[in-house]
Amino acid sequence: MAGKNYRRYVVDSHLNLTKKAEDALTDFFMEVKGLDEENAREQVHFCDWFEKETAVKWFETIVRDGGRVVGYLRCLRYPEDPTKWFIGDVHVRADHRRQGIAAGMYEKTIEMVMKYEAAECIAASVHSQNANSIRLHEKMGFWNTRQPCRFWNCYFDEKETEYHKWLYHHFPISDGERAKKLMLPLIQSYLKKEGKSHEYDEMADNKEAGEKLLGLWLMKASRGEAVFESIWCGNQLEGFHYLEGEEEILYQE
Repeated sequence: MAGKNYRRYVVDSHLNLTKKAEDALTDFFMEVKGLDEENAREQVHFCDWFEKETAVKWFETIVRDGGRVVGYLRCLRYPEDPTKWFIGDVHVRADHRRQGIAAGMYEKTIEMVMKYEAAECIAASVHSQNANSIRLHEKMGFWNTRQPCRFWNCYFDEKETEYHKWLYHHFPISDGERAKKLMLPLIQSYLKKEGKSHEYDEMADNKEAGEKLLGLWLMKASRGEAVFESIWCGNQLEGFHYLEGEEEILYQE
């Protein structure tokens, strides 16, 4: 987070919410949303209510300047889809904007969601006339689906569209039979698409060429001569990354 070193933390339970913390959040929502005190306190406890209604995980990322809340973001898992999470209610106090606070909250939230193995995608609703929000989401790697935003039973403006960010994990590939079995179809697909089967065995079919190349890459990786990684999106194997000297291959289906 650029600029001043604000205190930033993630909250995933209000079971131990102190009166002081509730008051600080209430004051924040009164300012950024223009709410009266009663409705602002309802906003403070929205995630509690959401969890009781849906039995679904949620996070809040909060930024403080001293004892004052200056930034806030909610992240809620889709009740019907454990692979997808939704970011909403992103606010920064007017006197703390343009200091990297919103981007810092996104970075922290994405880091938290990435810990869930099933997580594949984070979604957010962005208004077509909010240039600052569009720039922020593009900076964080989101793309515009150009589809209406849908989350649970929430209402969205007709000018809002759903932005997505895919969550990718890179893992070293082991020299085990299960890893080979998972990776081989991707290697075959890569060879077929690039028309390279003949480079690895002129007499081989695509499967034999794939097995030969996979064995070669695994051997080089085990010797430390190359980097060979699988790319996952949630629990789905999406591709691979191979790096040997100046040669680099990044393949995703």
